[in-house]
Amino acid sequence: MKFSELDIKKLSPDDIYDLVMAGVKDYSKQHADESNMPDFIVLLGCTPLTLEQRVLKLIELYDKGYGKYIILTGGLGWHKLFKADPDKKFIDDKELFNYTRKLNENLKKQKKSLAKIFEKDLSPASCNLSDTNFTYKKYYKKRRKLMHEYLEESEAELGYRMIDKQNRDDIQQVTLIETSSVNTIQNVLFTRNIIDDLVVNCGIDKPKRLMLITSPFHCRRACLTFKKYFPDCDVIACPSTAGMVNKGVPFTKEALMGHEYYSKQFRNECDAIINYSRKGDIADIDISGVVGPRRASEIEERVTGETINRE
Repeated sequence: MKFSELDIKKLSPDDIYDLVMAGVKDYSKQHADESNMPDFIVLLGCTPLTLEQRVLKLIELYDKGYGKYIILTGGLGWHKLFKADPDKKFIDDKELFNYTRKLNENLKKQKKSLAKIFEKDLSPASCNLSDTNFTYKKYYKKRRKLMHEYLEESEAELGYRMIDKQNRDDIQQVTLIETSSVNTIQNVLFTRNIIDDLVVNCGIDKPKRLMLITSPFHCRRACLTFKKYFPDCDVIACPSTAGMVNKGVPFTKEALMGHEYYSKQFRNECDAIINYSRKGDIADIDISGVVGPRRASEIEERVTGETINRE
């Protein structure tokens, strides 16, 4: 049975978790070897606070020996959180007010995240104000200008700044960025353009394995999306779990599926995988290759209502 043949309404919480997470592991807990060494590590963009967690995971992986080259992918997709959609229609003024208020709240959250992440960069010294001309009015004016620059940057550019903040010139020297993508499919397409250009014009061998860094519940869909456009590549993903840990949620099936927010995220992701595979936007593979033959038979029985011969 393939992902496109599944019915989300007939899947149990255990089914959903296994379909999304089976085989996904944190490679930063072990050193790279021939069985898992990627030619490229691709970090998928997101909002600043989550992005910082992914960058730290990237550094962990690189220090373990993973990755010959690194690609940071992501444009201004995160801006949809705080920038109004000019084409959005409203039923009445109340809906417009609530929409605007939500955008303002999100803008404040992003500013706080950026201020926390780049606190060193926003210090008075970094604003080029000497002791002789320093005033708080001048400082906050400069600070607002710097913050505005951060808010206008793409996810990939912010990721590069975060690597720079960690003083990792070694990583920056092997890092490329693309700043146009605003969703996972575009992440893949623009990444493919970069890699194809390197192969054709720089003499780099075609990659045999890619490693993606993204959120745990996004790993499966990201891998299937990349697999569609890199069919000859082994595509693996390393989850960035810091957000869960910071919230006190262990990275276990019991903890995650018992958590209201994360259980909903996993269900939504599983539903997205099914729908995207039906539309042909991602690779549609047999679920036995993900959860194993016996587990796949159990899921197929639940979906079809028919007993499957497991011999």
